[in-house]
Amino acid sequence: MIKIVSYLSLCVLIAAFSMYHSFKNPTTMTNCLEDIRLIQQKNLLDWKGLRSPCLRSEIEAHFNFEPGEGRHIQPKNGYETRFNSLILPNFEEPLFFHYHQDTLVYLMTDYWSFDEDECRKIIKKLGTPEAKLDFAWHEFILKKKEWVYPERGLSLALNEDEKLIIQVFFFPPCTLEYYEQYYHRQSEYREFEDN
Repeated sequence: MIKIVSYLSLCVLIAAFSMYHSFKNPTTMTNCLEDIRLIQQKNLLDWKGLRSPCLRSEIEAHFNFEPGEGRHIQPKNGYETRFNSLILPNFEEPLFFHYHQDTLVYLMTDYWSFDEDECRKIIKKLGTPEAKLDFAWHEFILKKKEWVYPERGLSLALNEDEKLIIQVFFFPPCTLEYYEQYYHRQSEYREFEDN
C-alpha cells in the first residue's frame, strides 16, 4: 500500500513539474504575441513596452516574414542586432523585428501615419517626453525630433514641423541612459544582406 501511495505521489509531482514547465514558455510567448498584436492594432496609447524576452524561432512560427535578413550595428558601442521584416496591411512601411542573440530586443517602423490630425492627437495624448534627442533620418540629422518615453518602451521620431510621426520604436521599458546607449539612432547603420 505504501509503495502505491509513493508511486502516486511521484506521478503527481512529475505531472505538476511537467505542467509548470509547459506553461512557463507559453506564458512568455503569450505576452510577446499580445505586445506584437497591440502594435499591429496601431495602439500607441496603450503601449507599455515589450514585457517578455521573445525568442526569434517562436516569433517566426507565428508570422510570415519577408525573405531576407539584415543587421544593424550601433556606432557608439558596436551593439549588433539582426532583423527581419513583416508586411502588415494597415502599415505604411514594414515592421522590423530586431534580435540580439536570437532574442527580440526592439521593433521599429517608418511613417506611422500620413494623417497629420491622427499624429497630432497621438503626440498630444502621449504628453511631454522624458527627452527630445537628435534623430538620424537618412542623410539628415533632425534636431530634438526624437521624443523618447523610455518608461513606456516607446520613441517617436517627428518630421521637421512635428506634424507627422516618421518613425516609431518599440522596446522594453528602460532608463534614458540605457536607451541612448543601445537604441538611439545618431546615424544610419542599417544594412541588408543577401541570403
